Amino acid sequence: MWGAGTIVGPALGGVLSNPLENFGFLGIFHEGSVWETHPYFLPTVVGAVISIVALIMAFFLLPESKVFTTDAVPLSNLATGASMDDGEAKVTVEGEGLLEKKKTKKKKKKRPAPKTKPSIKSFFFRESKYVSLNEASSDGANDTKMSGGESGDDDVEVDVMDDVDMDDDDYDKEDLRTQSNRSKLHQLIMRPLHSSGLTAVARDKGAVLTIASVGTTGLLYVIIDEVFPLWAMTTLAQGGLNFSSAQIGLTWSIGGASLVLYQMFVYYRLARRFGTLKLFQAGLALMIVTFIFYPFNGLVARSSSNPAILWVTLGTTIILRTIFGNTIGTSQSVLLNCCGGEDIQRYRGMINGLANALSGLFRSIGPFVGASVFAWSLASGLPMPFDFHFVFFLEAALAALNLTLSCFIPAQQI
Repeated sequence: MWGAGTIVGPALGGVLSNPLENFGFLGIFHEGSVWETHPYFLPTVVGAVISIVALIMAFFLLPESKVFTTDAVPLSNLATGASMDDGEAKVTVEGEGLLEKKKTKKKKKKRPAPKTKPSIKSFFFRESKYVSLNEASSDGANDTKMSGGESGDDDVEVDVMDDVDMDDDDYDKEDLRTQSNRSKLHQLIMRPLHSSGLTAVARDKGAVLTIASVGTTGLLYVIIDEVFPLWAMTTLAQGGLNFSSAQIGLTWSIGGASLVLYQMFVYYRLARRFGTLKLFQAGLALMIVTFIFYPFNGLVARSSSNPAILWVTLGTTIILRTIFGNTIGTSQSVLLNCCGGEDIQRYRGMINGLANALSGLFRSIGPFVGASVFAWSLASGLPMPFDFHFVFFLEAALAALNLTLSCFIPAQQI
């Protein structure tokens, strides 16, 4: 469906642009109206309406993928009909496929906390108001110090605040208020970073490199999508193609048609034969060549009087760019969900979120970078490669950087 959209969308956008010129004979669009002052308003309105329809359909027709349960565990994880007591909860079978946990609390044994004044270290490394000895021993937590503990009582929960001596000789009210505020700030900032798995993802080489590669790919895509229409509408004397908006939309439709066929019949066969990582690297290598070849279509437009020759060369370039770009994008999605060691596989949602956030950041600055570089190259008057070729060569350099990053992704983690 995405491929079908890439066929219809560009052509529809090109046709609907400048409706006063294209559909003036209908008598609906008049001179001096908003359609003349804003010739691209109509395609944006149509796009907004399509988005609203998609939102309504998704809200009412798509089922929720997340199943919300309360303290439920899969039946396959435990023996059917089993009942166990782990010291903190009793598990019984209730219904098919799920085991409901009925929590029973042990009586807490409270011990007084050591009488030490708050410090910078205690602010940054304090785990919680309540600390489980079992959790502390499994995680290797050494930041919370407890006195009088018994080695055999792993399920004891220690209250480090409730039994603090509240005499004025130990803490005054201001000290307690400061300590409480620091603890709340720690719960808001420090502990979420640790418990969310961000530190684990940041230490994993494969995850970090894959996220960086996704960001670089987003920058590649948005620059070429921004620069191509500008370059295609540029005059022949400046190295462009002198295209209209309808012709630019037609070129994108050619790429969309090739995308449908490639995804349906080719990509999965290549992925099975060569593997996702190698296919991703091959797509980047071939994209470098495609970016370098892009501006030479302007030379064909200037030297050939037959427009069919230009459409053959330009269509080939667009098809190759679409196929290689789809190879990169699809492989990248697979890499995001498979990267990293087994210990961070449970953080796949975070990895995807970080990658798309970085890609969004690069996409936000990409149009400015691409348009500025292209405008500078036209106004500079410098010879090749600093003329209109320069922005395409810059794209090739970014693709080479992305390829270099991908070479350091551990293949055994894919």
